[in-house]
Amino acid sequence: MGKSKKKIFASASALLIFQTGLLPLGASAQLTESGMNPIKLPASMTKHPSLEKDQSLEAILKPQELPTTPVTPISLAGIKIPGVTPATTNLLAQNHFVVINNTNFETMGDLYRDNRLKGKPNFVTLDSIVHPYFATTNGLIAAVIEEHVMPELKQVLHAMLKAAVEDYRRSEDAEIKDDIQRNLAFLIVAIRLIEPSIKLPDMGGATDLSDREMKNIDAGFKTRSEIFDREENFEALAPLGWFAKREKLAYFYRCAQWISRMDFPLTDVTVDTETGSGNLFRRSVLLYRALDRATINGKPAVESWQRLVQVWELFATSSLRNRQRTLLYTDFKAVVPGGIQDLKTTLNNLASPFFRTKLLLSVRKQKPVGLGATSIFDLADSSGDDAQHASFRLMPLIEDPEIPWLRARAGTFTDDDRGTVWCPLSLLILHARGAQAATNVLYNGISVLQPDLNKPILELERAVAKPKAGQPLTAAWERSWNILSGYFKQFPTEAQGPLKTDLWMSRHLESAFSGWVDAHIALAEIKPDSGAAASKQDGVAAKAADTTASKPGDVSATKPADGGSKPTDGATVKPADGPSTTQGASNKPSTTQPSIPAGAPVVKPASFHYLEPVPGVFRAIETDARTLQDKLTALGFFPAQYEQRLNDFKRLAQRLAQIADAEIEGKPTSPVDFKLLAGIDFILDQVSSPLPGALSIIAPTEAPAPTINMPSHSLGMTPGAALTSGSSILNSGKTALSKTASNILSAAATASHSSGGAASGSATASTGAAGSTAGSTANSASASAKAKQPDSIYKRQLKSANLVLGRPGLVLMLCQTSQGAMLVRGGVYTFYEVSGTPLRTEHLKRKLQFDLLRPPVWARTFDVIQEATGKEPLFKKMQ
Repeated sequence: MGKSKKKIFASASALLIFQTGLLPLGASAQLTESGMNPIKLPASMTKHPSLEKDQSLEAILKPQELPTTPVTPISLAGIKIPGVTPATTNLLAQNHFVVINNTNFETMGDLYRDNRLKGKPNFVTLDSIVHPYFATTNGLIAAVIEEHVMPELKQVLHAMLKAAVEDYRRSEDAEIKDDIQRNLAFLIVAIRLIEPSIKLPDMGGATDLSDREMKNIDAGFKTRSEIFDREENFEALAPLGWFAKREKLAYFYRCAQWISRMDFPLTDVTVDTETGSGNLFRRSVLLYRALDRATINGKPAVESWQRLVQVWELFATSSLRNRQRTLLYTDFKAVVPGGIQDLKTTLNNLASPFFRTKLLLSVRKQKPVGLGATSIFDLADSSGDDAQHASFRLMPLIEDPEIPWLRARAGTFTDDDRGTVWCPLSLLILHARGAQAATNVLYNGISVLQPDLNKPILELERAVAKPKAGQPLTAAWERSWNILSGYFKQFPTEAQGPLKTDLWMSRHLESAFSGWVDAHIALAEIKPDSGAAASKQDGVAAKAADTTASKPGDVSATKPADGGSKPTDGATVKPADGPSTTQGASNKPSTTQPSIPAGAPVVKPASFHYLEPVPGVFRAIETDARTLQDKLTALGFFPAQYEQRLNDFKRLAQRLAQIADAEIEGKPTSPVDFKLLAGIDFILDQVSSPLPGALSIIAPTEAPAPTINMPSHSLGMTPGAALTSGSSILNSGKTALSKTASNILSAAATASHSSGGAASGSATASTGAAGSTAGSTANSASASAKAKQPDSIYKRQLKSANLVLGRPGLVLMLCQTSQGAMLVRGGVYTFYEVSGTPLRTEHLKRKLQFDLLRPPVWARTFDVIQEATGKEPLFKKMQ
């Protein structure tokens, strides 16, 4: 065995000791992964002293005994489950459930259809409903962005650009002109990011600054910003997840990241024109003033901005500003005088510390103090500090608070199979989100955790607003976590035995984090011109459960004699057959009922089906769908083609919540509900999309040292001033106008004319497509710049943490019925953490084809990778 493998087994063994709490240190070599118990704590660990000011891992990770109930192992000797190895059968007998990761199913609907055609009992899981819901709502939000948000955002940016030019014309002070010029460059970059093909008029130094900043953005390095004169990780502007799947979405993401990420600290009142930052506090007031005075077709641009913010909060999951001291236009409006006031008077007044103090006190009354923006964006640096000051932003942040943290960790992240220390990204985030089971697993493996995780864990807790003891887990969280936090709760005593065990709680941890990843990568869309057809199909799907039981020849046509879920037709205590070895995966969800081949043997339909009884998650889905529809409808942004689909999800979630309530109360399943569970594949076929995908979080990469060619004379510039083409910084040290002011003044009318036409037209791509998983797309307007920039991040050897979803896992679970044990089958998420370079689609397909991915070490007690007989290579089929 090689040295690396020995280190892996040594780390895993040490981890297992703390998870079982049963063996002395000398017995670590005898432990195997199958002996893991990731949740249960020994009595000696159930009490942990609370040490004030102690920031050690032991003090941060406070374990707590959870009310779980173990199952009694049963004997499955002599039982053969097709496609399941004897070792997996033994694991099923011990834990009463097991998850097989390398199935042949591409969608959840495929798996449940295979169940129905073979007469296997369904286990309708939360995952099988959460996945299509996230995919559908992402498609809905993508349509809103492309149809409404992008055009309106373009209009706001062009209107602000015109207003800023007018302020520049009125200003006589060189320092104020310098600040306005940098704001103009900021707006020009935003417009060029969302409209790469646009050709704006030459605005002198502002255009020069934007050109240099666009080069930084296209290169994607961590380097100094030309406009803000500070270190910025421009890789963060690369489209992430489903935003990278379509060109327009990629353009929008880059622009949205730029205008929300780039902030203006209110405490920066220096006049640092030599280095290029200017007075950032004054610049924030000037930017606010540009928005306050801007108009669109005679109406205040602020009205459009307010609509954008309301939509922003539906998909921009960091827009909850209680986590950062972020100020927006509305915060300034309460303190800063209106735009009709004389510019000079306004700026002179606001230069006083009294006005800044008044502004900060006003914000403090409205919002609790949270983590500062600087430490959010620079967690990898030692300068992270809670006491950061407030900053003004043009728009709320759009990144999840976990993303910057993951980006900071990606550079040193090593997955379980390669590293000598443990850094489970999924568990760390779940811990910060309030999942006690994740905290217990981390505490049990504390001896092999990375020793420097104590500070990052605290930063992560603050960034995501970790709930305190006794507080609800979903307080002021994003849409996705309001749904996924339902996975953290324990099952009631009436639930099936395996669901009340430590292992199933661990299984729920894997599902919860997979759902978070899925919310970032899944995208299922309904074309606008197919709205009527989609509504018709959805209507068929909604009625499928009521019609399948009466169709002649359907394998699920027979219902239980008592109409309930308890078998009364002489069901055997022997488990039903296991996973399919012949069902092929499909690239698209099936929209028609599969036909039964001629001459095929008649299959007796299943007499028992079971829904995972978590009504809270189903009700959260219903609430979320209602909120999306109501808010977008009120704004006039709701896409008509999604109306029927979202209504179906609301009805389905409500219905499933009622079924779950009945199961918890011990009531028999009604005939109508039984038909719904038996024919769940008819519904999922309409909405379930292919599952595999990867969210690649790329670590910041330092830009290479620039080559500086000094001129033979100083051109009359101050020492240390930036030297570029043309005169850049005047030797007065008070202004950074790189061209004459007349260039900007003469461009005002042209900019105004261009804004109307550009705002109404759609942006045409002039650069390469943004189809890579986390790639930076070239967005320069000139062909020469396009040729020089890299066309893909994959040509650079970048370090990343890849959060991967595989094909649907097949969970086999033993349910206790009146006739004995019944084996049910359902679909669940499968999750992998892989370090290395960003995973491309073709690389992921090969890894899945050859079973090269393994579940996290803490999940390997119940997640198995095995070779099923007759398995058709998926990669070949998808070509």
